[in-house]
Amino acid sequence: MRGRFSVFTGVSIVWCVGLLAQAQVGTLTGYWDTSVSLNMAVSSFADSIVLENELFVSYGIDTSSISVLLTHSSTSYSPPSAFLVSASTTIGFASLGSEAHFRVEAGDFNYGIGRIEVNIAGVTLSAVGVLVSNPDDPTPTDLTVLTSLVGQAVNGMVFSLAATFGTYVLPYPLNEARYQASWLNTEETDGICDLPFQRFDAEVTSIAICCATIDATLSFTCSGFETLTLSTWGISVSELPWLLLDATLTYGLESKSFLIAPRLFVGETFCSSQLYFSLGTDEAMLPPHGAVAITPITLEYAYFTCHVREASVKVAAHRGGMLMASLSTTSESCCGSTAMSLHAVFLPTSAALFDLSAIAATLQVVSSERFSWTAVVSYPMASSPQMQIGCQYSW
Repeated sequence: MRGRFSVFTGVSIVWCVGLLAQAQVGTLTGYWDTSVSLNMAVSSFADSIVLENELFVSYGIDTSSISVLLTHSSTSYSPPSAFLVSASTTIGFASLGSEAHFRVEAGDFNYGIGRIEVNIAGVTLSAVGVLVSNPDDPTPTDLTVLTSLVGQAVNGMVFSLAATFGTYVLPYPLNEARYQASWLNTEETDGICDLPFQRFDAEVTSIAICCATIDATLSFTCSGFETLTLSTWGISVSELPWLLLDATLTYGLESKSFLIAPRLFVGETFCSSQLYFSLGTDEAMLPPHGAVAITPITLEYAYFTCHVREASVKVAAHRGGMLMASLSTTSESCCGSTAMSLHAVFLPTSAALFDLSAIAATLQVVSSERFSWTAVVSYPMASSPQMQIGCQYSW
């Protein structure tokens, strides 16, 4: 109960402070997204139909807003399955935000987020607190806090320092756009720190070295050094003016990896690819036996995409044998802007021809600025076809 009261208090305080600072007429926006799915693998027709609804309403005044999100998914009528309320405001050089999520069917608090960001003289200091309901004991709650300091350094370089404290392991970097409780790791940290410290990340971006620009990130956990990541992008080759190269090297105690991403620009055609390699370590060469030697190099996955005017092709392959391919195109029709796509997944365990595992086709039509509808047909080879039709209206 104490956790619920704290989250509700945070949302209320943020909203009320914003209203007091900006007494103006507000704007009401939102959308309603609804869809009907049919699963032909279910024998009962009533159980084969799934209704999904999402209602979002936001009321904003200048730089302040309060929002409510209701989600519902069921084979029959039932109350909304989840309820999310959030508020944000900006006052001078400070930005405040708060968010609370509840499971309606279970009737309990799920998680809450509070954010504060202060920008002074080009330096940004922020703190994000996440209050998570303990699944083993709904009454107590566990708090995790992520703090960061971002500022401008010499010669255009930007530095960032981030530290995380608390019981629950949060994804890093923390995505503040939309939180999912399932992203949170409920296992406690096993470090040896006296404080509930999780990790510390130091990052410096836009380091100009010769003809390349490098970003460097150094990460530590309670157990010590974790990873060092070096990234560069936009490396040009004088003999190949249509080619740019991006690369990332990640060095850790237990794993090393290298990512190279070429980009090609030829007329109206833009193509890009990603090749991800894992770098193994020869244990016989580790100290004190000798110097560290990285010997085996394995291509873990490859990704390729190419855009030609209104059409695009994407192909992804994994070392385990999985292959995904998609073809998409956009055009204008009498009904509005139309987007069509075809997807296919191939697995070595599939018994179908050419190891085809599943195919799916999607059609989306944007009839106006406020209304759009979507139709999806998917066919897993090991099951029965599934269909979904949905529409969205926004205001």
